[in-house]
Amino acid sequence: MDGDGFSVISLTSLGSTISHRILSSAEELNELNGSLEVENSQLANLAARLYQLHQHVGQLETALNAAGVISVRLQTHLSQSLGSCDVITAVLNKQAMRLQVDTLPMLDEVFLVVYNDAVVAFSRLFAFFAKVLSLQSRNEQDTALDSSSGKEVFHHVNLACHQASQTKDVLITSGAPSDTIASSSKGPLPGGDIEPPPYEPSSSQSPTAEASSSSSGFSKGLSSLTNSFKAMTAGLWPKPDPLATAFCQAALRGDVQQMSGFLAQGGNINGRNGEGNTPLGCAVLANKEEAVKFLIGAGADVNSKDLKLPPLFLAASVGSLNVARFLVNQGADVDQSSWSGQSYFVDVCNSENLEGIKLLLESGAKANTTTLSGRPMIAQAVKKGNIELVRLLLEHGASANSGDITGNSLLAIATSQDRMDMVHLLLENGSNASAKTLTGISVMGECITKRKLDMASLLLEHGAKADVKDLVGQPILLIAIRDNKLSEAERIRVVRMLLDHGGNPNVNNATTGVAAICYVMEMGNTEMLKLMLEAGAQTKKKMSSGETLLLYAIDHGRKDQARLLLEHGADPNATDKKGRTPLMQAISRRDVDLIKLLKAHGADVNVGGTISPAELAQTMGSPEILQILGFSSPANRTPTWAGQTSQQGEQGQGSVPRPHSPPPGYDAAMGKS
Repeated sequence: MDGDGFSVISLTSLGSTISHRILSSAEELNELNGSLEVENSQLANLAARLYQLHQHVGQLETALNAAGVISVRLQTHLSQSLGSCDVITAVLNKQAMRLQVDTLPMLDEVFLVVYNDAVVAFSRLFAFFAKVLSLQSRNEQDTALDSSSGKEVFHHVNLACHQASQTKDVLITSGAPSDTIASSSKGPLPGGDIEPPPYEPSSSQSPTAEASSSSSGFSKGLSSLTNSFKAMTAGLWPKPDPLATAFCQAALRGDVQQMSGFLAQGGNINGRNGEGNTPLGCAVLANKEEAVKFLIGAGADVNSKDLKLPPLFLAASVGSLNVARFLVNQGADVDQSSWSGQSYFVDVCNSENLEGIKLLLESGAKANTTTLSGRPMIAQAVKKGNIELVRLLLEHGASANSGDITGNSLLAIATSQDRMDMVHLLLENGSNASAKTLTGISVMGECITKRKLDMASLLLEHGAKADVKDLVGQPILLIAIRDNKLSEAERIRVVRMLLDHGGNPNVNNATTGVAAICYVMEMGNTEMLKLMLEAGAQTKKKMSSGETLLLYAIDHGRKDQARLLLEHGADPNATDKKGRTPLMQAISRRDVDLIKLLKAHGADVNVGGTISPAELAQTMGSPEILQILGFSSPANRTPTWAGQTSQQGEQGQGSVPRPHSPPPGYDAAMGKS
């Protein structure tokens, strides 16, 4: 059925495009939800609503193809509604593609709520259109459009599209402008906003193309939705009373005398102009305090609702403080909520007008107010990085231990944004320093794994637990020791601050079981070893190669580390799997100072594996070493070994006998086998 610029084929083609896009968005959301450990109920709900809309678009296509007649008014409604739905779903699809597991902590649930409502509204509208198309005459179709059920559906779509036009982004970014939809001004705009012309279905360029051409295209497309549906439903609503429009103009100017004249002529004090504003709303927007007082004195409703905000919240959001204060004194309700159940205080907080927010808080607004999706306003403020708003909410009773609706802690949000000032503010106001991230890891632990050392230090100073692990059970202390992207100085700093705040030095690798101190030995950093030992690290651990810590230090020529180990209880007689002792290694190296050190800490000259230190010393033939070991003293009897006679062993008190051949085990002791 084509004629007068109307094409059923064109509409069904557009419907098919919308249908495929809707299905793609739903599957994208379900795929994301399937990758989460815990399903996000809002994503699941939106996906379900999209599947329903997909079905209703298909039913509408079927009804269009089967329709015997389509009235001119219905043609207009169909063209404009499908065009507007095209824009809405294009925005939603692009935003859905931006959602990933790692971006979910920045998810703006308000976006989901708003677009969920828009999807429901279009589902209802298309179901209504399918019924109207089944009517057999144009008059019946027009009558159905004028019915109360028709008006209610159009009203729902109009409100839903308006809400969508005010929603910026699916992700809340700290201080950054949206990359998809132009940012709105601080506070609601007056009805005279400059908007692009309404959507024209006959245009050669589809709304989708416009929407995808640039980020500003989305803003224009969404803004035009409101105008489109105003035009579409113009016949369903009463025409603005010219007197009400003039009344509002006078209110904007603050002309009390003229407003008094309008009242005398029977003007409606709560009437609305073409933008839906009342005279009181206009006076508030223009910050005309005397006009506000006059209108309220004349009976204007201080709690009236329009498409934007009631007068009190409008005044607070735009900074008309005297007006807002006056409205509070006149009984305006600071806890008033919108038709959706969300407190208007949320809208004022979103305006970020601190003075207006403060006035409402001082007048009784609740600092722990949540959005429609359940997110506390303080969590929203932290996500946006608005530290002054966070401070204001905390001062009026908001909890620093509030959680985001996703389960993320405020500290986790602040640290993810590298906001040291925000972290400090939250901690000073009682935030739990041992709070966890969305993944369940300690915020402090994540700071260390992401090398945010100053933040980790701040959290530890405020009581964060130092003895924590990552998601796979790996101790954070061990992770820091092995982090090659940290300089040695940074690793020492992390180890020191963890140990100073109660970290356990005796942790092991969750996979291999290797002790943390073994990795410190491999690093060869004496300062870090000292920190570990002073914190109580055990010295009886063995390296993965089987060496004792003391032998490892000696083998690598680290005499200072050997001294530290001995001073902290290392066993000087412990052998490795080859039967070597520290004293044997010191003798084989002819390290006199090390031999003295080991002797001073109880090294036994007769303890060894295949060969004792005493036998090795005799073989080495060093008078100085033998003297240190006590073999040159007349009171001592030179030891013997297999193959040597007692007479040979006792000859010459002052001389060192030299065996004809090395004793058994010599090669092993010297590392030759």
